[in-house]
Amino acid sequence: MSFQDSLEGKKKEWTKQLYQEHGAICYAYGIKLHLPLIVIMDFHSRWGHWDPLTRTLALSTQLIRKYPWGTVLEVLKHEIAHQVVSELWRQEEQHGPFFKRACECLGVEAWARRAEIHTVPDLASLQHREVSEKESQLLRRVEKLLALAQSPNEHEALAAMKKVSELYDTYQLENIEKQVEDEFASITIDHKLKRLPYFHAQIASILTGYFNVKAIFSAQYDPQDIAVYKTIELLGRPENVKLAEYVYWFLFNNLKLLWETYQISSKQRGLVAKHSYYSGILSGFEEKLRLQKMERRPSVSSKSLMTQEHRHLEQYLALKFPRMTSVSRGNRRAQRSAFEDGVRKGQELVLHKGMNSSTNGSFRLLD
Repeated sequence: MSFQDSLEGKKKEWTKQLYQEHGAICYAYGIKLHLPLIVIMDFHSRWGHWDPLTRTLALSTQLIRKYPWGTVLEVLKHEIAHQVVSELWRQEEQHGPFFKRACECLGVEAWARRAEIHTVPDLASLQHREVSEKESQLLRRVEKLLALAQSPNEHEALAAMKKVSELYDTYQLENIEKQVEDEFASITIDHKLKRLPYFHAQIASILTGYFNVKAIFSAQYDPQDIAVYKTIELLGRPENVKLAEYVYWFLFNNLKLLWETYQISSKQRGLVAKHSYYSGILSGFEEKLRLQKMERRPSVSSKSLMTQEHRHLEQYLALKFPRMTSVSRGNRRAQRSAFEDGVRKGQELVLHKGMNSSTNGSFRLLD
């Protein structure tokens, strides 16, 4: 089969998915629109287009081939906003006040609300976002501290880890006090799995509880594999999301490495023992973070500012996931000895500058 034949086959699958996404977006935001004709075209100068005369919503082939599906959906929502303006509100403007209002109703990301978005999808990814000088200084200091946390001296390592948390808290409070405009970002973690083991939820809970982000479990279409995979989306201020992503991969990779060593010494085998050990490590590590957080004892004014920040993040979350639901997980089988051994190891674990990750490239906070 030629490349062109293969691409045409994928275009048909992508079009089916886009029809589903259009309906899901309208349902999620409570907007009643008739499905338009959706086509995928080889545009050279734009990523999408809405034609009210033919009721055609077109997206670029290159957009779908080269960029994450989350970016594709933001461009789709941009074009749906044009459809809302022309069909729901009967207006003929392009990017005026009605379009802006439609974008607000659809929760369109700021970068995708612009009139010209032919170069913006790169910026939709946090990795390609411009970093301010002050933020760059913060991230460099954190990287140095994480390197110091590799010290064989346990007290020095713990001190470095605590300093990282203090730096982030101070930086965030300064931004809130100066009324720096809320700028939230997100990163999607995709393991190409249709089911995520429970320990991913434990890691997500740690990130939400101690690193000033929200971790949302979702599902995302992969246009290359023509499949839907379970994903984890981290949302928050850009500097917090970067650190949370770093911590995620640090824990994920260390779980595997520690289990390999533990298997040899304990002769434990099987998924129940493995996941019990994982759960113990994460429980021990979280206990350490909890004790460190108690030691910091923020002032009343700091708590008030952080509450305000969390409220703004919740508003951003509600806009991005308007029909989000909570799901409880049932009881899991656990092997007590493996869990307790994991807890002890987790209490010894210190966040430090890590090795390269085959899954996401590198642990570096700065690109």
